[in-house]
Amino acid sequence: MRKYRHVHLVEFVAPDGIRFEYDERGWRLTNIRQLGESERIRGLEMIERVETCAATAVVEPWDPNPLLTVAEHVSNTLVIRITHRRAKNREMP
Repeated sequence: MRKYRHVHLVEFVAPDGIRFEYDERGWRLTNIRQLGESERIRGLEMIERVETCAATAVVEPWDPNPLLTVAEHVSNTLVIRITHRRAKNREMP
């Protein structure tokens, strides 16, 4: 069987330094306890914007990495930098 790299977590950083990540459980701020109150509010507003943008992503049923497709759509649309892609090797079904 052929193997492919299955992305299970994508980490982002916004232009103002707020870090967040996306995985099977959804979107969340990475360092929420280290943020001040105003940064936390901006971060939660950014998560809301990202979730609405992710809902517009087109994911094909045969896509082996739907999580990566959604993450790249959000990154390109909102101009947010992807810092890490965590992946595992999987076999093609």
